[in-house]
Amino acid sequence: MMKLLISVCTVLMAILSAKAQPAMVKTKIGEEITLLLPEDLIPMTDEDFALKFISPKKPLAVYTNHQRVVEFSINESNTTWKDSDLELMKSFYKSSILSLYDQVKFLQEDIQDINKKKFVIFEFTSRVKGDKASLANQRDVKKYTYIQYTIKNGKTVLLNFNCPLRDQPYWQPVIKQVMGSIRLK
Repeated sequence: MMKLLISVCTVLMAILSAKAQPAMVKTKIGEEITLLLPEDLIPMTDEDFALKFISPKKPLAVYTNHQRVVEFSINESNTTWKDSDLELMKSFYKSSILSLYDQVKFLQEDIQDINKKKFVIFEFTSRVKGDKASLANQRDVKKYTYIQYTIKNGKTVLLNFNCPLRDQPYWQPVIKQVMGSIRLK
């Protein structure tokens, strides 16, 4: 009886761990970026993009999940920053992040070498307080965010992931794998 119980528990653990880590698919973004993405992320439709973002310029790629609560985007923009300016950019972007939210808890703020390229990384949780006087926005908005960027050929390449804070335990190891897989030509 004990052996049967152990066997059932082992099978259940295998099933749960398979659900915990989605299958990853090598994905090419444009001509110069490749990375691994979870197969359950799907390209965001134009309608989804219009509902979530106010920018008329669509990123190089933007993904969501089937529940439409996860956002992962890859963007690039012309910049006057140089590779040697990453430390200064890190300070600048940190100030920008702090100004966007009522509360920020940094889990990581670093410059790391990923596949022979230096990236600035910000990983944090945030809260924007709800407005009790509003009919639509009374609840606090709590999110988990992972941002990674670098300079390449006079452009800032930015990868941005966020999800509801309640989903952080699932997505945190997944997005770290995604961000660590990026390769730039």
